[in-house]
Amino acid sequence: MPSGKLTRSQKNFIEKLSENSPKRMEEVQHFLVEKGAGSLDELSVPDASALIEKLKSQSEPSGIAKMKKKSLDDLTSREASNLIERLKS
Repeated sequence: MPSGKLTRSQKNFIEKLSENSPKRMEEVQHFLVEKGAGSLDELSVPDASALIEKLKSQSEPSGIAKMKKKSLDDLTSREASNLIERLKS
């Protein structure tokens, strides 16, 4: 395995992207098997970057897309708060 273990930020981002998404969790497991790694901690920085890109390409519809809102002005306070939290993560 290449030197340079993944960073804490990469690990946290991978975990955040895959939480609450069985499809993404499955993708992480498949990626680890492909790389011969038993856990995220065994990935290199480039491998972690590749996994992040893979997970991002499987992105789920954003809050606005799910709600079919035409404008941010159409969001309720709760929807706006949820969107802000998602954007922060």
